[in-house]
Amino acid sequence: MKQSEVVLLDKDQIHEKIDQLTQRQQKLKINKKVNEIENPLQLRMNRRLIARLKTQLRKLQVQNKSQETKENIQS
Repeated sequence: MKQSEVVLLDKDQIHEKIDQLTQRQQKLKINKKVNEIENPLQLRMNRRLIARLKTQLRKLQVQNKSQETKENIQS
């Protein structure tokens, strides 16, 4: 998933995707300890995608807070 696709997600979709990827990351880590993984770069790509999603989620939170602050100042 590219950054351009991440930006289009809403808050609920981001939370859902983070949960799915976190579970997948845990499974990959366990499989790495027990067996060889087909593509070891999956761990890195998955970790980075989780970070992208969390960053986008934080941006949305900050954006909402700034809008609330502006509304409070104008009232």
